[in-house]
Amino acid sequence: MKVCFCYHAFHPIKGGVEEVIMQISKVLIKRGDEVTVVTAECPGHPMCEKIDGINVIRVKPLFNLMKVPIVPDIGKVLSEIDMDILHVHGSIPGFSDNSILWAKKHNIPCVLTYHFDGNADHVIGNIAAYVYNRTINDHTVSKADIITATSDSYAQTSPVLKNYMDKVKVIPNGVHLEKFKDVSDERVSSVKKKYDLEGKKIVLFLGRIVGYKGLDYLIRAMDHIDGATLIVAGPGDLSGCTRTIKESGAKDRIRHIGRVSDDDLAGIFIASSVYCLPSISRGENFGITLLEAMACGIPCVYTDIPGKDHMDSSYSHKVRPKDAKDLAEKINILLKDKSMRERMSKNAKVAVEKYCWTNIVPEYLGIYAGLMKTNRKK
Repeated sequence: MKVCFCYHAFHPIKGGVEEVIMQISKVLIKRGDEVTVVTAECPGHPMCEKIDGINVIRVKPLFNLMKVPIVPDIGKVLSEIDMDILHVHGSIPGFSDNSILWAKKHNIPCVLTYHFDGNADHVIGNIAAYVYNRTINDHTVSKADIITATSDSYAQTSPVLKNYMDKVKVIPNGVHLEKFKDVSDERVSSVKKKYDLEGKKIVLFLGRIVGYKGLDYLIRAMDHIDGATLIVAGPGDLSGCTRTIKESGAKDRIRHIGRVSDDDLAGIFIASSVYCLPSISRGENFGITLLEAMACGIPCVYTDIPGKDHMDSSYSHKVRPKDAKDLAEKINILLKDKSMRERMSKNAKVAVEKYCWTNIVPEYLGIYAGLMKTNRKK
């Protein structure tokens, strides 16, 4: 079987969607299947290369519009690839939609994994996203043969997916459990020392520093959290939060440590008392970092927005979006109650087992097989 994935970003860029593509690809390659990923160019990397057996083809955008690469001739690139299945990830204006339309035109079975609605972090962008979701996005989503969504709540509340629920199959994201199991005390101690975390109660935020992650509200919450340090781990900078930090009475307890290596990732989680994902918009859907925290047995605090169907009160607390005081209240409950944290830790480690990638990927393989069988009959 020859599978082609299409998304505007891929390794070495790290993110939830990139990880989904990588994990499915690894299983396909292990089976002897052929995998190609079509993505946008990445400065410092060749336009064509192999990564872990995956054929990666990068396309130079005509230009970037609100951080989205505009690639009008992506169909030309796809036409040069021998494929049985096109698996598009999105929605990315001009990238995922043009790919789906190309597949429809050329009778190539097409799977769309719908990770998020078109969205933006500012007023003009949100107006554009509103128009896009109700016109171009709605039209192209209707052309996909199968749509997968990572949660039922996100699909049901999507302005686009709610119109095509007969096509939607829910497949949650997964986690590489082996990466977070049996982490030695020595390894955790080394990470604590490296990042100066020894003897501190840590509230952890891990992810890209972008507006929809809601980091600004977590920083405000620190004014109401005593005796804990907020560690911000992830690419980007805190320039968007400069004013909030400057006005914070807890600014001396807020630290940005940048991107954390894969080797240090489990140690950072285990060194923390609470993991917090304070997202404020539909730009955040599932939240793979929540699974990673669960795998390490770290209680989570997260905002109550669609997409978090995998979260449960036995190992997490949910809070109202954009509510710094509610964030502080729930974090304080966990910081002050060690027995609650220990109970939630055990529950989290049990609950996360079903989200192991070895359980998730076969669902995609089943979709591919069904589409190929249907296509042969045509």
